[in-house]
Amino acid sequence: MRLLAGLKAHQLAKRMNGNLGITIGLLILSVAIAFFVRVGFRLRYPKSSGSDMWYHLYASEEIRKNRFRIPRRLSKFSLDTSFDMPPLVYIILALLPKRLRERDYVFGPLADSIQSIAVFLVSLWISGSSYIAFLSAFCFALTPALLKADARVFFLSPRPWAELFASISLLFAVLFYHEHTLALGFLSVLFGSFVLLTSRFGPQAIFFLSLGLTVALLAWEFLLLLCFAFLLAVLLSKGYYLRVLRRHIGHTNFFRTTLVERYSGTTQVTGWKDIKLALVERKNVINIFARNPIISCLAFTPLLPLLWVVAVVDFSPLLSSPILLTFFVWANVAFAVVALISTRQLRFLGEAERYQNYAMLPICVIAPIILESIGAAVLWFLFSFVLLYSVLLIRKSYSLAFRCFGATRKEERLSDELFSFLNQIPSEKILCIPFNVSTEVSYKTHHTTVYWGGYPLTGNFTSEDLEEVFDELPYPKKDIARLCRKFSATLALFSKRSMGEIPLSYYVLDGLEKVFENEGFDAYRMRKNG
Repeated sequence: MRLLAGLKAHQLAKRMNGNLGITIGLLILSVAIAFFVRVGFRLRYPKSSGSDMWYHLYASEEIRKNRFRIPRRLSKFSLDTSFDMPPLVYIILALLPKRLRERDYVFGPLADSIQSIAVFLVSLWISGSSYIAFLSAFCFALTPALLKADARVFFLSPRPWAELFASISLLFAVLFYHEHTLALGFLSVLFGSFVLLTSRFGPQAIFFLSLGLTVALLAWEFLLLLCFAFLLAVLLSKGYYLRVLRRHIGHTNFFRTTLVERYSGTTQVTGWKDIKLALVERKNVINIFARNPIISCLAFTPLLPLLWVVAVVDFSPLLSSPILLTFFVWANVAFAVVALISTRQLRFLGEAERYQNYAMLPICVIAPIILESIGAAVLWFLFSFVLLYSVLLIRKSYSLAFRCFGATRKEERLSDELFSFLNQIPSEKILCIPFNVSTEVSYKTHHTTVYWGGYPLTGNFTSEDLEEVFDELPYPKKDIARLCRKFSATLALFSKRSMGEIPLSYYVLDGLEKVFENEGFDAYRMRKNG
């Protein structure tokens, strides 16, 4: 491959000066940092959990019971139970014994560790320096956007795997754009198909990035490779991906027309008018800033603005390497997508700042290489400041993650008491408040819950149902007995810790009798005459 910074394999070996042992040592160290920074939260708080994690575990268990075939439905969910999720991660999990599957906290860190290896090797190939390669991988390990207090790496999630596959696919697409070698094109198509078969958000991200690169570089290769990736995904899944795609399009449209004004992830997003008003009134300024996708993206990906500063100071290192220049375009196309999706008209396409995660590889590869090329002390000072800032932000994420998801020993005991009770009573249909508690109940008990087996709030659940059932997602309206009758539920379960600021007294419990209570949970059964 001629254009990889003009560096051939024998030249790389010569520039490494035979320091293979140092290179391998730095590679292992960078991978260890990436892995343990991510797994550390769950090692400290092993019983912490999120609702999506239980869904993924339950779905993979159903696939295993179905002899590793995709089931038509998930039997313990009662609302539109057709299973139409991207299957790859679930099939891989199903192949593992339950004991390993439930060590879910290693799967996200494992994906990021593999991507850190890719960052290290690409940086090593271009720079010829194992130390610069280590800095690139170190930057990736400590990027705050990849360690936010959400489900991405702290809990089982397809997200980091989709980002890994997309990064590798786009990397090979960039190389194919320069070299037009069929092997590179095939690898891009293969990993692109893995993206489509892994997550719901990933296909959107790789589509917009491929489209952006096609426009920015006036190159047909990126969208063409994605088209072949789609065909391969359909072929590998024996047509199942077409079902996934149809439901994904339906869900996206339902989100656009109905949910976008109800989902907190979009309703709480702030625009520039909100920021201006907050600055004028000097009220809630930090919170308003944090909820703006563009500001959030820059705050949690601090290498990107540093990259812009370095490019302004001296653009020649980028011009001297076609690969680095294309990487720079890739990074900025991702930011352009963030800015585009953050507009009110396109907000239904998901959390805008997450699109930048699909360009972490080029950002982390470029920054140390061009810093080393320029050599300005002030830029290295800014780089050190960015790393320190990243460490402090990650510490804040850990603290916030514990407040949102952490479980004390007392809370573990309360949860154990609840599931002991549920597993001792005959099978019932349970209405959980809030709704997303259903995933854990379905996984840990033999009961059916009022929840969706595939894409939530689609299929036979209409906009009229949404208006009738919910005040604000995922919290239902106050007349619980009426909702139990609507869904033929016999038990209503309240998770007090998950109810936020809504007190139990808010709900109308006429027609129900309490059958279980502790400090964490209350359960009510419908009276026969209720």
